[in-house]
Amino acid sequence: MGTVRGIGRRDGLMRLLLVGAAGCLAAGGCAGRASTGPGASPAEVIGRTWQMAASTPDEQRPSLTLGADGRATGVAGVNRFFGTYALEADGSFEMGPIGATKMAGPPAVQAAEDAFLGALGQADQWRVRRGLLVLAGKGGELRFQPAPNERSAE
Repeated sequence: MGTVRGIGRRDGLMRLLLVGAAGCLAAGGCAGRASTGPGASPAEVIGRTWQMAASTPDEQRPSLTLGADGRATGVAGVNRFFGTYALEADGSFEMGPIGATKMAGPPAVQAAEDAFLGALGQADQWRVRRGLLVLAGKGGELRFQPAPNERSAE
């Protein structure tokens, strides 16, 4: 695949995930109860594809699709993942067990992917803030923006 300013695709993914984790910690972690933003409803989140918000090329960002059937799918970096979820109007979120393909990648990228999937599996709150879907819990805070094909449909 392509490169980012001389950085290989996998190295760029690792930096993306580490920057995202550092941003969560710098923002004070994920303490406190999340609430949905004004006017945010589950209908604004469900049935859309979301991409991790960061400054790397789109193809390197983890993605998440929350289907209307209660199934969650996406790409965690190296591997595709799937599971079930529940998202409520009160801001609560629950991710069921997560399954994933088993393709190998460099150890650092695999570690970043494991951290992403761990944080997703521990998310218990959701909100929409400034157009971003934020999933938060004991594993950290994940921020997603609408995927490029979703942004063009808005």
